[in-house]
Amino acid sequence: MKKVIVIFLLALVIMTACTSKKSSYNDLTFQEVCSKTGGMWMKMQPTQNYAPTGQPACFGCMQRNGDHICEKERYIQTLEKS
Repeated sequence: MKKVIVIFLLALVIMTACTSKKSSYNDLTFQEVCSKTGGMWMKMQPTQNYAPTGQPACFGCMQRNGDHICEKERYIQTLEKS
């Protein structure tokens, strides 16, 4: 029984650690997330793999890798991948 409790508590700690980064971003505006992660907030056409997507210009975050992303959720996903 003690092993089950220890495993449960360990799993709970791991889950909490994995979700803490996401929840901290949820409390921030997209512009704040951009600034805190080293991106540059600006208005321009979105890009993917350094090429314009053809969508209209929007306010969003220019990543260090050169892509301009207009949606907070997509930007956070790219942060988690790197």
